[in-house]
Amino acid sequence: MKSFLKAAMSHPTALAVFVAAAGLVIQFDVLPRSVRTVVALPLVFFAPGYMLVTAIYPEQYTGGYGDALLTGGWDQRDGDGLHPLERVVLSVGLSVAIVPLLGLVVWAAFGEFTPVLVLAGLVSVVGLLLPATVIRRYNLPPDRRLVTRPRTQVRRFGRWLPGSSTAETATNAFLVASVLLAAGAFTYGVALPADGETYSTAALLTNHSGELTADGYPTNFTAGEAESLTLQLTNSENAQTTYTVVETVERVRTRDSRIDVVERSELGREQVTLPRGSTERLEREVASDLTGDSLMLSYYVYKGEPPERPSRSTAYRDLHLWVTVEPA
Repeated sequence: MKSFLKAAMSHPTALAVFVAAAGLVIQFDVLPRSVRTVVALPLVFFAPGYMLVTAIYPEQYTGGYGDALLTGGWDQRDGDGLHPLERVVLSVGLSVAIVPLLGLVVWAAFGEFTPVLVLAGLVSVVGLLLPATVIRRYNLPPDRRLVTRPRTQVRRFGRWLPGSSTAETATNAFLVASVLLAAGAFTYGVALPADGETYSTAALLTNHSGELTADGYPTNFTAGEAESLTLQLTNSENAQTTYTVVETVERVRTRDSRIDVVERSELGREQVTLPRGSTERLEREVASDLTGDSLMLSYYVYKGEPPERPSRSTAYRDLHLWVTVEPA
């Protein structure tokens, strides 16, 4: 039992705990987006491949740590287990292969491809591989099990970086700088998206034979009698956002291609908070007390609190439907 606990309390278990914590951090927006992006990088590009490599090769590397692997090719490696460089390269390569395959599985199973489903799939893959790594480690003698000691790896890196010549040292330094630059550029590009990438959408829908569609709206109303409409909001702001919807019926006057509101009846205000990437449908029962022809049923969508008198110029999003309201 003690030997099994030693096999279980290891770096694969620590990695699985990190993956679970990273999944929660990414999903629930508890940190800024730039921090979530940095947390997501090892989750996507390292963790699943490393767990698979560790399940297949749980042995500690017993060979030397010279430059033969880098300069002489894979056939000159000595000792059992994987060289640390081999382990890292395979982990990244397998992670890059696993993520697209996981995306295909998600699409086949659910018919859609969303970050939440992919995130859940990555956490599940690591969680399913964890028992295999523990069992594989348990079946090895303790002195042959892979043990990750950060200080030892840092010392080995320090011995590798200064090469046997000035040219070799420059090459090693260039390799490290290139990797760091590529990782930094990727993180910067993902963490700071281009302007215009974040937005919200609003759509007015109506029910036809049990399906919501964006046509065939009711346009003839009777004062005091409700007609059903659905307002759909989608948050693509990359952050949780609070919206306020103001519903009005307006009598307008058109002059020189400009629409002026001459009379307004406000039907209601509703506030809703949406997590990033989510969609909410607000069921509306429209009953106007303002009567007449060519009235404008308007929905003004604001981020946060709206002004006292909403308008197209101040709204973040606005929707309009021309209606006729007959007296009761």
